[in-house]
Amino acid sequence: GPLIVVVVFWAAMISLWMVQLGRALSIFNGVFVIPLTQACWIAWSIISGGITFQEFDGFTPVTGLGFTAGVSLLFLGIGFMAPRNHRTPKNQQLAATVIEGESIVVFSMPESN
Repeated sequence: GPLIVVVVFWAAMISLWMVQLGRALSIFNGVFVIPLTQACWIAWSIISGGITFQEFDGFTPVTGLGFTAGVSLLFLGIGFMAPRNHRTPKNQQLAATVIEGESIVVFSMPESN
């Protein structure tokens, strides 16, 4: 019944999460990627829960402003953790990443000083 559908969907989403996290960790430093992916997961969970359970219906302008400020602070903190040179991933060779369908194609160039 419905429980089996939920469990199968949950397992599929966890599998997708782990694949994408592995891809991100192969390109970027884990000190930045793991908090970023967790922040995105948290923000999405908050927003989807607010929509699903109609929690946003009771927001006043003040609570809406507080919610927006809180989620913004979450990502602002992640922004402070971002590497200074956004074009320099972990392997120092990556020039561009292009997503084609389900695969990631990486173009690399020698590092220039």
